[in-house]
Amino acid sequence: MDSPAFVSRPHFHLADPFCKQQFQYGIQAREGVHDSSFWVEPQSSIPVKVEMRLQLNILLRKVEGIDYLFKNLPEVMFPVFWFDSEATLPENMAGSLNLLVMLPTIMQGCGICSVVTSFIIFILIIFCQLRSSKRRKQKLNPIKNQLGCSYSKVASDDYVVKSQNIQK
Repeated sequence: MDSPAFVSRPHFHLADPFCKQQFQYGIQAREGVHDSSFWVEPQSSIPVKVEMRLQLNILLRKVEGIDYLFKNLPEVMFPVFWFDSEATLPENMAGSLNLLVMLPTIMQGCGICSVVTSFIIFILIIFCQLRSSKRRKQKLNPIKNQLGCSYSKVASDDYVVKSQNIQK
């Protein structure tokens, strides 16, 4: 025998109108009160809040062999009970979820910072090399002192006066 149990929204909300019309009173579905919702964080697909409202129904129909009890019984979807269940993401996990969602942006920022820092270091290395090269060239060129005398370095590490422009 098939199970006669069925699940629907409370008060047959959004169900076929036939289910509501079987009863004369007591079945008044209200939007917002009898709805279910499932809030999902769009980037990670993690459920943030779940509001589930369900109703257990039993399908009543004539049973052969017990005609005297169910003689005038029409086939009815009879609501037994409905329940409201709610689950939300705990507050202590909200920060972790936020970090998980922001992680791609953070990693992109770190990558951009790494590229910019590498570029700056590369420019500094080139600048230092050019400066060092310029200093070496200046050491090899004649050096002028404050009196206007020009000196050249010779192989024996002695200084020779090339010219002297002394003004009084």
